[in-house]
Formats: sequence, structure tokens, C-alpha cells
Amino acid sequence: MATNNTEQLRSDESRSAEIVGRIPVAHWGVPEDMLGLVVFLAFAASDYVDGG
Repeated sequence: MATNNTEQLRSDESRSAEIVGRIPVAHWGVPEDMLGLVVFLAFAASDYVDGG
């Protein structure tokens, strides 16, 4: 995720490219990317999701 904690990694072009190359969507995530998931988990439609 693109946060303050990953800023140093993201600013190093070669290291960032190496990491992004292993991310299925091919880019650093941003907090807004989690909105759909959070909404889904807040509703009964996710009741069967248990993380297992």
C-alpha cells in the first residue's frame, strides 16, 4: 500500500519496480482501493467469509 511507511521503498525506482512486479494489479495500492472491500464486509453478504 502507498502509505508513509512505504514511501522510502516507493521513492527508490528500482526497488519499487521490483515490488510492483510482484503485485497482481501492477501498482501500489492506495487506501481508497479498500473501500469496496470494507463496504462488502460491513454487509450480511459477507457473513460466510471467515478468512480460512
